[in-house]
Amino acid sequence: MAASPKRLELVPYTVANLTRQRSDGSPLVNASDPGGAVGLDMKYALTPGLTLTGTVNPDFGQVEADPAVVNLSAFETFFSERRPFFVEGSGTFNFGLDCNDGACTGLFYSRRIGRSPQGVDDLPSGDGIYTESPLQSTILGAAKLTGRVGKYSIGVLQAATQEERATILTNGITSRQPIEPLSSYTVGRVRREFSNQSSIGVMVTSVKRQLGDSLRFLPDSAYTSGVDWDLRFKKLYAVNGYVVGSRLHGDADAIARIQQNSRHYYQRPDLSSTKLDTTRTSLSGDAAMIGISKIAGEHVRFNSNVSMKSPGFDINDVGFLRRADTRNEGNWIQFRSDKPNKWVRSRNINFNQYAGWNSDGDRLYSGGNINSHWTFTNNWSIGGGYNVNGLNFDDRATRGGPGVYMDGNRGVWYYVNSDNRRVVSLNYFGSWFVDRQGAVSRDFNPEFTIRPVPGLMLTTGVRVGTNTTDTQWVGQVTDAADHYVFGRLEQTTVALTERFNYTVTPNLSLQLYAQPFVSSGDYGAFKELANPRSLDYGARYAPFAYADDPNFNVKSFRTTNVLRWEYKPGSTLFVVWQQARENDAVPGGFQFGRDMHDIFGVAPRNVFLVKLAYWLNY
Repeated sequence: MAASPKRLELVPYTVANLTRQRSDGSPLVNASDPGGAVGLDMKYALTPGLTLTGTVNPDFGQVEADPAVVNLSAFETFFSERRPFFVEGSGTFNFGLDCNDGACTGLFYSRRIGRSPQGVDDLPSGDGIYTESPLQSTILGAAKLTGRVGKYSIGVLQAATQEERATILTNGITSRQPIEPLSSYTVGRVRREFSNQSSIGVMVTSVKRQLGDSLRFLPDSAYTSGVDWDLRFKKLYAVNGYVVGSRLHGDADAIARIQQNSRHYYQRPDLSSTKLDTTRTSLSGDAAMIGISKIAGEHVRFNSNVSMKSPGFDINDVGFLRRADTRNEGNWIQFRSDKPNKWVRSRNINFNQYAGWNSDGDRLYSGGNINSHWTFTNNWSIGGGYNVNGLNFDDRATRGGPGVYMDGNRGVWYYVNSDNRRVVSLNYFGSWFVDRQGAVSRDFNPEFTIRPVPGLMLTTGVRVGTNTTDTQWVGQVTDAADHYVFGRLEQTTVALTERFNYTVTPNLSLQLYAQPFVSSGDYGAFKELANPRSLDYGARYAPFAYADDPNFNVKSFRTTNVLRWEYKPGSTLFVVWQQARENDAVPGGFQFGRDMHDIFGVAPRNVFLVKLAYWLNY
């Protein structure tokens, strides 16, 4: 009689780490700070198709650092998830709201769990005051149930993060202040799948926080729920869409802050569809989309869709949303051929049209695009497109002040990919955009990959971007009146990305990642809004004598180096070295050699980590 298959996996682990950093005169920062932790990962097969995965006090010290960015927009930067617990089975929890060429953000953004503490900006500052706070919230534990039950795919996730406190030293007196509350995150997803590949799904999310007095600026609860569908018919067509609702609850201060952040800006003086209400203790909204597509066929495919998000829609306690208050429509048609000939394996040409408005009827964007993509029989591929974007109304330009018309632009983008099966391969992407005021944006992104032997891969990527814009937001100056100040920005960004992966044996591997990054910006020709809704560019602005210096020169270096040894099946030893350097001194202008040299002119923050995990199977 055969033995029952083993269903339970336990992986207890222990971590020892040492952080070495410069104290910069702060008595709260230890130049050499050792630490350690223990934790447990677990996996249990409830049924052949349903798995329970859990983690207690997880550690992700071996995960690659995020790339450096300079974000001059009003919106949050999206970073992809790299932590193994959240990456595994992540497709089950997808509920996309905003999609761009297949990459979607939506109701669940797992990086909200273990996020950077949100109360850091409210810590006291000044002479004689020193503060020290954790970089990330600690995940106490998390569990998820994923898999299939009959014709249903199921995903349920529950996680808890602990309260985080900052240490404050004021004139020799030490105190502690909460900067992130004890929080509970719940996500549930069910999808019914049909034989013709149609599906109907439901998703709910919940965030609950235990708030002290110093954290009342956060909502104490946040809920979302949605239904989505993808209905196929005649094997060629699909109707897809979603309907979603959101609700936040908290003190009046918390809801007022949310109304005034960049997702909403209810305080805008020219907003008429809704108004800021500083007494309300909840905020609700909804979103919806419906589209019809031809998803198969030998030569022609298309999609037409309309969508909306109400002004009060907000999912960012556990999801990702850049802005609410939109009405959008888009159309796409593709002519294609996948019939190979002597030279070409496949080719297509695409035509796109798009436009969007806010609830006041202001047109936020409009434009069109034509692009084409070719794959050759030698496994090389090329493609490119031409975009034309019309005059638009930017209701986020002044960060809560009046909206302003922005001139449209036009430009091209293109790429070349060589055969990645070769010892040496190349990927290149470039773009060029220009508007009528002389604003020019250029990007050059070559990447080379070398595979001299099957277990060794070296990748070198270069990103060079130059951006000149005449209407970069600078700030608001208030004296006898409010002045919304813009300036002409000349920005240059250079980043080098190096990756080295070496599989020494099937059980021993080495991964190296490093990225030096420089971005320099020089401002001039300062101006303030005069008549923001004028169609005449010259009448929109008036010269302004701006006294401050907004120039910047951001220099950073980040590296993550991981040695992984699977010393017995399922049991691993990680040895990790991470280093970060940041230098924001502004020497004036962009000089590649000088700025790269200055990256290494500051003391680094080094983290050394050893993680030992042992696999048990029952």
